[in-house]
Amino acid sequence: MKKRVVLSLFVVAALALVLSACQTGGVSSLSFNGISGINAANGTANLSVSALDGSGKVIGSGTLTVPTATVSKVTDAFGSPVSTTYGATATICGSITTTAGDLRAMITLDATGSMASSDPSDLRAEAAKSAFIDRMSGSDQAAVSSFDTGTTPTSGYQAIKVYQNLTSDHAALKAAVDDATFAGSLTNLWDAGVDSVQYFANQGVTSGNRVVVLLTDGLDTSSTNTPSDVISAATSSGVKVFTVGLGSSLDSTDLIDIASQTGGTYGQVVDPADLSGLFDGIFNASQGSGCVQVKFSPVPTSGHIITGTLTLKVNGTPVSATYQVSWP
Repeated sequence: MKKRVVLSLFVVAALALVLSACQTGGVSSLSFNGISGINAANGTANLSVSALDGSGKVIGSGTLTVPTATVSKVTDAFGSPVSTTYGATATICGSITTTAGDLRAMITLDATGSMASSDPSDLRAEAAKSAFIDRMSGSDQAAVSSFDTGTTPTSGYQAIKVYQNLTSDHAALKAAVDDATFAGSLTNLWDAGVDSVQYFANQGVTSGNRVVVLLTDGLDTSSTNTPSDVISAATSSGVKVFTVGLGSSLDSTDLIDIASQTGGTYGQVVDPADLSGLFDGIFNASQGSGCVQVKFSPVPTSGHIITGTLTLKVNGTPVSATYQVSWP
């Protein structure tokens, strides 16, 4: 009898281990990461998506099938409901793939004067720390900078002040994010974008999984560079730029172009409390992502924010996620 009991317990334990492994390693959920491209003329938006396992780890490869999209809510740029009704159809525009190499990220935060009103509780700092830095592995590294015209840039740069060079030290990175979070002067966004891209070459990091996370809450007012200069710098060096917009007064078309042409994503929120979701999506996309194209009918009106549900199968497993598209 004892042998049977011991054997039964062994079988149960072994089965539990197998089930646990399946739950951790298999597809468990879907992440909407942001917009990877928009065609404003024909009403299509390319959405970046990632698949996560049971532990929340991004799955590096996967086949996407049977996509559908629905629209549940439409608001204006200020979050007020609008009466326009949109239909949505979805097609696959890219299977899940990953970028080889450990993450090397430059987190560049807007520290202009308008941040005093757009993010009075400094939630951009909390988002960068909890949804990005805390998710970095021991071999990943990040750097932290801010931009505004009233702060003297670090030597060798036009706009950014670097508070922390590339490191895997989470505590040091979080302290740097706190230092970079304030409300200063005017907006030199495009200069900061070029600086952030060029930072890697200046540090001798010229290959691998290099990304810039560029957050802003307003229109560029003071740069000598243009969005085309940011794109040129990034594409020539192989750096992906992920752009984050906070609020309703943004150069959204340019921010989308920068993201889409460099391999990044764009996300926009009105409420700074929602920034964590954008940073979470950026981290997911930096690890592995695919593409779903959603076509809206009629063509969305500029300024409309469309929220809905995206459903598909990843490697045969059905998953879904809420998406949000801010139409430029």
